Amino acid sequence: MDRRVGKTCTAIKNAYLDILKDGPAGRITVAEIARRANIDRKTFYLHYATTDAVLDEIYDSVVNETIDSMQNNAADKNKRLSVEDLFDLITAMIAKNLDIFEILAARSDDKTLFEKLRKTLIRQIETEYKDELGLTKTQFHIYAEFFMSGIIASYSMWISGRLPLRIEELAQMVTRASLYGLEGVINGKESKKL
Repeated sequence: MDRRVGKTCTAIKNAYLDILKDGPAGRITVAEIARRANIDRKTFYLHYATTDAVLDEIYDSVVNETIDSMQNNAADKNKRLSVEDLFDLITAMIAKNLDIFEILAARSDDKTLFEKLRKTLIRQIETEYKDELGLTKTQFHIYAEFFMSGIIASYSMWISGRLPLRIEELAQMVTRASLYGLEGVINGKESKKL
C-alpha cells in the first residue's frame, strides 16, 4: 500500500475512533469523519464506501493481527500452539488494542468485534487441532464454540470493567478453566492458585 494511502486510512480510522470516544451522539457521518481526519468527503470515498466499512476494517485489522500472531508463534516454535500460548497471544492482543476494545465495550449495542474474534479463533483452532483429537467435525465445533464463547465473554466482561482483576489474572483463570474444566478447578487439581 502506498504510504500516503496508508496514512489517510489511518487518519480516517483514528477519526472514527475519536468520535466513538466522545460518546453516543447518534450515527457517525462521513462529514464528521472527514472533518476530524482533516480530509474532504471525496477523499473519504476514495478509500471507503461507507462509515461501516471503516469500522469493519478496524475490526478486521485486530482479528487479523491476532491470527498472524498465532501463526507466527506456531511457526517460530515449529509446532502447533499450546493452550497457554493461545491465551498469552489473546491477552497480548487485547492489551495492545485495549483502547479500541474499551471504546467498543462502551457501545453495548455493538459486539461485532468480539463476535468476529470468536468466529475467527474457532476456525483457527479447528484448523490447528481437529485432526489430532479423533472427533467428528460437529463434535469438535461444539467444543470449540463452548470454549471460545466462554473465553471471549470473560475478556469482554473484563474490558467493560465488570471484573476487578488484572488482565494477567484473568488470563490465568481462563487458561486453567480451559485446561482442567470446571471439575478440575473445583477439585483443586490445577497447579496454581490465585
